[in-house]
Amino acid sequence: MVNFLDDQSDAKRFAALLADYDRRLRDLERTSKAAYTSIEGGTLDIYTEDGTLAGSVGVQPDGGIALVPEPAAAVPPPTPGAPLVAPALAGLVVTWDGWWDDSNAPPTDFAALQVHLGPAADFTPEPVTLAAAITDVTGGSVTVAVEGYEERWVRLIALSTAGLTGAPSVAVAGKPRQAVEQDLIDGIVTEVKLAENAVTEAKIALGAVGTTALADGAILTEKLADNAVKVGKLAENAVTGPAIAANAVVAGKIATDAVTAREIAAGSVTAEKLTIIGGSNLLSDPSFEGAYTAAQVAGIAYASQDKTMGNGSPASIKIDCVAAAPSTFQVPVTNVPVLPGDQLYLAVDYWVSSDWNGTEINLQARWDDAAGTRLTFGKALTSTPARETWTRMTATVTAPALAANARIRLESAGTTLGAVRFDNAAVRPVVAGVQIADGSVTAPKILAGAITTDKLMALGVTAEKIAALAITADKIAALSVTADKLAVNSVTATKIAAGVIDATHIKAGSLTADRLSLGTDGNLIADPSFEGAVTAQRVAGNTAWSVVAGGNGTAQALRNNAASSLEMYLVGPIPAVPGQKMYLAVDYLASADWAGDRVSIYAEWRNAAGTSLGVAVITSGSGATVKEAWTRIAGVASVAAPANTTQVVVRLKSVSSTAGTVTWDNAEARYVTASGFAGQRAEISPMGLQLYDDAGEEAVALVTGRPNYLTLSTDGVPVATIDQDGAAGFQRLAVADTLTIGGADLSEYLNLVPRGIQAIDYQITTRTASGTEMGFVELAADIDETRMYRFVFSARANPSAGGGELQLRLRDGGTGTPTINSTQKYISVAPMPVGNSFTSWLEHIESGPSLGAGTHRFLITFMNSLGPSGQTCEMYGAVNSRGYFYIEDIGPYIPETGGYNDGGGTTAPTPKKVTKTYACSWSGSYAGRGSYNSYYKNSCYQGYYSSTNGTQASLIGFPSSLSSDLSGATINKAEVYLYFDHWYANAGGKAVIKAHSHASRPATFSSDSEGKTISWARNEGKWVDITSVFDSTKWRGIALDPNSTSSTYYGRARGYGQTNPPKLRVTYTK
Repeated sequence: MVNFLDDQSDAKRFAALLADYDRRLRDLERTSKAAYTSIEGGTLDIYTEDGTLAGSVGVQPDGGIALVPEPAAAVPPPTPGAPLVAPALAGLVVTWDGWWDDSNAPPTDFAALQVHLGPAADFTPEPVTLAAAITDVTGGSVTVAVEGYEERWVRLIALSTAGLTGAPSVAVAGKPRQAVEQDLIDGIVTEVKLAENAVTEAKIALGAVGTTALADGAILTEKLADNAVKVGKLAENAVTGPAIAANAVVAGKIATDAVTAREIAAGSVTAEKLTIIGGSNLLSDPSFEGAYTAAQVAGIAYASQDKTMGNGSPASIKIDCVAAAPSTFQVPVTNVPVLPGDQLYLAVDYWVSSDWNGTEINLQARWDDAAGTRLTFGKALTSTPARETWTRMTATVTAPALAANARIRLESAGTTLGAVRFDNAAVRPVVAGVQIADGSVTAPKILAGAITTDKLMALGVTAEKIAALAITADKIAALSVTADKLAVNSVTATKIAAGVIDATHIKAGSLTADRLSLGTDGNLIADPSFEGAVTAQRVAGNTAWSVVAGGNGTAQALRNNAASSLEMYLVGPIPAVPGQKMYLAVDYLASADWAGDRVSIYAEWRNAAGTSLGVAVITSGSGATVKEAWTRIAGVASVAAPANTTQVVVRLKSVSSTAGTVTWDNAEARYVTASGFAGQRAEISPMGLQLYDDAGEEAVALVTGRPNYLTLSTDGVPVATIDQDGAAGFQRLAVADTLTIGGADLSEYLNLVPRGIQAIDYQITTRTASGTEMGFVELAADIDETRMYRFVFSARANPSAGGGELQLRLRDGGTGTPTINSTQKYISVAPMPVGNSFTSWLEHIESGPSLGAGTHRFLITFMNSLGPSGQTCEMYGAVNSRGYFYIEDIGPYIPETGGYNDGGGTTAPTPKKVTKTYACSWSGSYAGRGSYNSYYKNSCYQGYYSSTNGTQASLIGFPSSLSSDLSGATINKAEVYLYFDHWYANAGGKAVIKAHSHASRPATFSSDSEGKTISWARNEGKWVDITSVFDSTKWRGIALDPNSTSSTYYGRARGYGQTNPPKLRVTYTK
């Protein structure tokens, strides 16, 4: 029997069924239309709202998988903003800041930003003007190499992924930077850089190549019979100066040890009277270890660059002398242009194997005429070489008549077995002796050969019997003039033939420093402090110049009347070669009434005829001459010796002066030591070291008085640079210790940002709770007390019936196993009004200090509560809808600063955390930890250097806003930034930091007694934590006060108004 209750029950079931169908239909309508769609081996076309094909995604015709836009439907990209253009060495640095002229947002289909270079502002960008590209849509920089140094214009064009380009940007000009004023510096192309026979007759100006020396030997008249005047015929002191003709005393006429110091007038042996062997080595790779040697031996089957053996160097040239018949093996080294009579000094180390069987080994100069025809040879050789030991052979060779070129070669002759190695070769020009001709006076009254020995009685020829200049070289028998026959100072410089005095004629110990007009220790200037006889001779007869007492740290000095235009010769003329540079320096003292343009020391480069070719000048600067104070001018003059230079003179000059005096002292003139005069080379002077690359451009400059920089290159390509401002660029950088940015360790910056998810777990299983708490998922993490953490859990919950609530709990088991009884950290409650599944969620934020440092095992539990009887609840995740639980580091620890507020408007403001940085407003050093030392101005010295200032200390203050900011605040952290640019030791030192309460710089030093000691390196700026000493709101600054005489603490920090000044950073709650 069916009753009303049965009908009502059926209706309810029908209504529930309809409701279930309605829910399922709504879920289907919300599902993505392509949720379960895949592309199988083809593409999926993309259309715009109007049905136009916009692109395709999937496997493209070329096999690649990509999203490819359709150009016809794409929109050209916007116009980029104007670039920033900065000069670089032989190039331009182009920077784009990511800004668009006609768009507020970057295009989503951005591919790259093209960089175009053109000769004018209105150039049209095209493929040939494309120089580089920037691929970062947020901006970037690129360095573009530019040929030449003319001005170039830069425009930017955006490129989309569809291959479309937009409008070009505004053009901006830039100009590449040169290392020096011109690419080819005077003298940079030396003879070793020219190909053989490159300089032909047509390339040489008429008269450009002249002789640099006269032939050896004296000019004799042979008027007397041989040996007519013997020792016994001359009375003591009979031969005086006026009786000897110029050039009469030649080497053969002077007995051994006859010329002692007494017989040589001070300064009479000048540079041009000596035969100087040397000058720069003409070989660019004398130790045979570089690329030049490798190129020379390339292609020579029997020669090689042996890098396994050298004589004090890494390599040598090896010649394998194996042949079926006696043969000559040659290796070319270089070519040297010469003139007839030129001399070369040849030297080389050799090593010969024990089985070598040749006739000779040599370093030779093959003399050729202008047409390249061989004339003869000059050799440093040996036919009996030492075996299996390094030995040196040397020789001086002279170019014959018609010689125009010397081919320098290494040779092993007449050999069938063995090997020869060569190393450390030298080819140096020899500046030969020249004729001294202070007058050409002969004795026409004496018939040649008329006065023979038998015509003279013993000691009959006395001084008064000899007419002035009557005795010429041909009148004196060999070795007949001994020391006892010469009057004191009778043999002066004008009486000695050029080059005739060698070692056999000079008594040991006779040539003391005061007898030479050449300087010592590399200084070309003799008597550079102007205190000896050489200087006395310089000023003799010169009314504008005099020697005065009291120099700059010396007893005497030179002084000139500035109203006179007369200059002072200090050196020369002495030999010089093209390409040489000179370091010049001198102290000067201009009088108060001195009137002129400048003072200078300069070198004048001359050719063989004495004609000036150019000057290298070091000057005080026009209008910059200092008066009434000793001042030094010094430097390497920029003008190198030009082509055809054979000699140089050095002079002092007061330029365009009309009144007053200039006093000079401590002069220097030194050739710059160089490994060559062009291309890759090193130059060393008293200023420091300069290195040049293959192109002759300065790559390394470590010198005083000018900016320093360093460029490192590989195969001629720069790979790293440190410039004069301390900026550096590297390809890669590996830091083994710490990396600081702006004085703070990089880790401090990283600590300010979140570290992200620390642990995570996914769930795809089901658990069911029946009204009691049940564990679901455990996750462990290491907690840092200085950080903040977020806990997030989400999974699907499905109650069996509607009603009640779902309770999710986060429990902390510490290091042990977590249970449903572990400490509850948070609970999340969600109502369950209907018996349908839903997404459950728990999120909780907690600080590291409240959790505690170390490993923690966290547990998520769940339970259904307050629901109908018999209700259960499932917690689950599925493969396509996984549950998850993660623990996230969200940043550094933030203290709790909020408070309750009932909204009535009367609650006091809650405290907040503030971090503020203060620039220093004053600083100073205090001698002996007492009075302020104004000499050091704002620099901050600490520690003991000498008794002059005793143990020093410094105070650094900050603005008054620090006081008001800290009033009523709680200091959480205090940090100070200091830059120490000097310590007593290169390794650095230790700073002792204390606090003080001075509002402004006091007259005497005082500070708090508590200090913190921190190590610092030289030229290092960094932030350090000083919370332990800056622990009171009364402090207004810091002190540097080691109060120790140990050199470990002596240093200097930058102060107020200087670069990298002190800063104070305080984090406080107020």
